[in-house]
Amino acid sequence: MSDTRKTNNGKGFISDFDVYLFKQGAHRKMYEKLGSHLISVDGKEGVRFAVWAPNAEYVSVIGNWNGWNRGSHPLSPDGTNPAYGKVSSPASARARYTSTTSLPG
Repeated sequence: MSDTRKTNNGKGFISDFDVYLFKQGAHRKMYEKLGSHLISVDGKEGVRFAVWAPNAEYVSVIGNWNGWNRGSHPLSPDGTNPAYGKVSSPASARARYTSTTSLPG
Protein backbone atom coordinates (compact mmCIF):
# COMPACT_ATOMS: atom_id res chain seq x y z
CA MET A 1 0.00 0.00 0.00
CA SER A 2 1.35 3.41 -0.84
CA ASP A 3 0.51 6.77 0.68
CA THR A 4 1.95 9.49 -1.51
CA ARG A 5 0.68 12.37 0.63
CA LYS A 6 3.18 14.29 2.70
CA THR A 7 3.37 12.54 6.04
CA ASN A 8 5.98 14.63 7.93
CA ASN A 9 6.60 11.79 10.40
CA GLY A 10 2.91 11.03 10.65
CA LYS A 11 1.77 14.63 10.84
CA GLY A 12 -0.16 16.50 8.19
CA PHE A 13 -2.48 13.64 7.30
CA ILE A 14 -5.54 15.31 8.86
CA SER A 15 -6.39 18.59 7.19
CA ASP A 16 -8.17 21.58 8.70
CA PHE A 17 -11.14 20.64 6.52
CA ASP A 18 -11.10 17.10 7.99
CA VAL A 19 -11.19 18.63 11.49
CA TYR A 20 -14.03 20.97 10.50
CA LEU A 21 -16.13 18.10 9.09
CA PHE A 22 -15.35 15.87 12.09
CA LYS A 23 -16.44 18.55 14.57
CA GLN A 24 -19.64 19.05 12.56
CA GLY A 25 -20.34 15.32 12.64
CA ALA A 26 -20.23 15.28 8.87
CA HIS A 27 -16.92 13.51 8.10
CA ARG A 28 -17.90 10.30 6.36
CA LYS A 29 -14.43 8.76 6.09
CA MET A 30 -12.61 9.58 9.33
CA TYR A 31 -11.76 5.88 9.54
CA GLU A 32 -9.28 6.60 6.71
CA LYS A 33 -7.51 9.12 8.94
CA LEU A 34 -7.58 7.66 12.45
CA GLY A 35 -6.40 4.26 13.69
CA SER A 36 -3.59 2.35 12.03
CA HIS A 37 -2.86 2.24 8.31
CA LEU A 38 -0.13 0.50 6.33
CA ILE A 39 1.80 3.04 4.27
CA SER A 40 4.98 3.42 2.26
CA VAL A 41 7.07 6.56 2.63
CA ASP A 42 10.20 7.04 0.52
CA GLY A 43 10.24 3.30 -0.20
CA LYS A 44 10.04 2.30 3.47
CA GLU A 45 7.06 0.26 4.61
CA GLY A 46 5.49 1.18 7.92
CA VAL A 47 2.31 1.87 9.82
CA ARG A 48 0.77 5.28 10.43
CA PHE A 49 -0.97 5.54 13.78
CA ALA A 50 -3.39 8.36 14.61
CA VAL A 51 -5.78 9.06 17.46
CA TRP A 52 -8.13 11.94 18.28
CA ALA A 53 -7.10 13.17 21.74
CA PRO A 54 -8.07 16.83 22.25
CA ASN A 55 -7.33 16.90 26.01
CA ALA A 56 -4.24 14.70 26.07
CA GLU A 57 -0.89 15.76 27.45
CA TYR A 58 0.84 12.63 26.15
CA VAL A 59 -0.13 9.90 23.71
CA SER A 60 1.88 6.86 22.68
CA VAL A 61 1.33 3.65 20.77
CA ILE A 62 2.43 0.40 22.36
CA GLY A 63 2.51 -3.05 20.88
CA ASN A 64 4.15 -6.42 20.63
CA TRP A 65 6.84 -4.98 18.32
CA ASN A 66 8.10 -2.51 20.98
CA GLY A 67 7.69 -4.67 24.09
CA TRP A 68 4.58 -2.74 25.15
CA ASN A 69 6.93 0.09 26.16
CA ARG A 70 4.93 3.29 26.75
CA GLY A 71 7.93 5.54 26.07
CA SER A 72 9.27 4.03 22.87
CA HIS A 73 6.73 5.38 20.33
CA PRO A 74 5.17 8.65 21.50
CA LEU A 75 2.74 10.26 19.09
CA SER A 76 3.13 13.92 18.22
CA PRO A 77 0.35 16.51 17.97
CA ASP A 78 -0.65 17.17 14.37
CA GLY A 79 -0.16 20.93 14.23
CA THR A 80 -3.07 22.82 15.75
CA ASN A 81 -5.67 20.06 15.53
CA PRO A 82 -6.32 17.57 18.37
CA ALA A 83 -5.05 14.52 16.50
CA TYR A 84 -1.82 12.74 17.37
CA GLY A 85 0.12 10.70 14.86
CA LYS A 86 3.35 8.94 13.95
CA VAL A 87 4.77 6.67 11.31
CA SER A 88 6.35 3.58 12.85
CA SER A 89 8.50 1.33 10.69
CA PRO A 90 8.79 -1.75 12.96
CA ALA A 91 5.06 -2.40 13.14
CA SER A 92 3.39 -4.64 10.58
CA ALA A 93 -0.06 -5.68 9.43
CA ARG A 94 -0.17 -8.47 12.03
CA ALA A 95 1.12 -6.41 14.95
CA ARG A 96 -0.96 -6.06 18.09
CA TYR A 97 -1.19 -2.55 19.45
CA THR A 98 -3.10 -0.07 21.54
CA SER A 99 -2.62 3.57 22.47
CA THR A 100 -1.99 5.07 25.88
CA THR A 101 -3.01 8.58 26.90
CA SER A 102 -2.14 10.88 29.80
CA LEU A 103 -4.66 13.58 30.65
CA PRO A 104 -4.05 16.76 32.67
CA GLY A 105 -4.40 16.52 36.42
